[in-house]
Amino acid sequence: MSFSIADFEKKAIVIFNTITSETVIFANQNAPRPSGSYFTLQILRTTQRGEPQETQNDGLGQKVVQWDEMTLQVKAIGEDSFLRAYTARTAMGLRWVVDAFAAAFAGVGQITPLQNVPTVRSNGWDDQSVFDVIFNIVTETSESSQNIISIELEGTIDGRELILD
Repeated sequence: MSFSIADFEKKAIVIFNTITSETVIFANQNAPRPSGSYFTLQILRTTQRGEPQETQNDGLGQKVVQWDEMTLQVKAIGEDSFLRAYTARTAMGLRWVVDAFAAAFAGVGQITPLQNVPTVRSNGWDDQSVFDVIFNIVTETSESSQNIISIELEGTIDGRELILD
């Protein structure tokens, strides 16, 4: 088993909901926004680290293992966003949080500085604070195929007969 974005998103919602005791959603411009204070999560990017490693899968096909970094943006929206985001950011070092993300095949790596980024809305200012968590992830892709047991070639090279089994 390896990393899955769908599984990661489900677990991240539960983990941050437990850390913050608030509503946590994945950012989506078309989704309705909760009223009051809440957190949004958004996967910003994945970055390849090193070259993919290809291996044989017990003679049944090819398996490719890739090491990546994935950046998750965590944003507190609403009243006292800086304090709320600071609390969530600090909780990222708790053993149970690290272990919970590890169970989703995502190792907690670097955590970026917390930033206060208020946003102008049509009805005034929206208090927002944000930080990023960079996770180390490993993905596996495999393909089953029939192995070639033998190749037989017949022909001539430079006038000489060539037979390979």
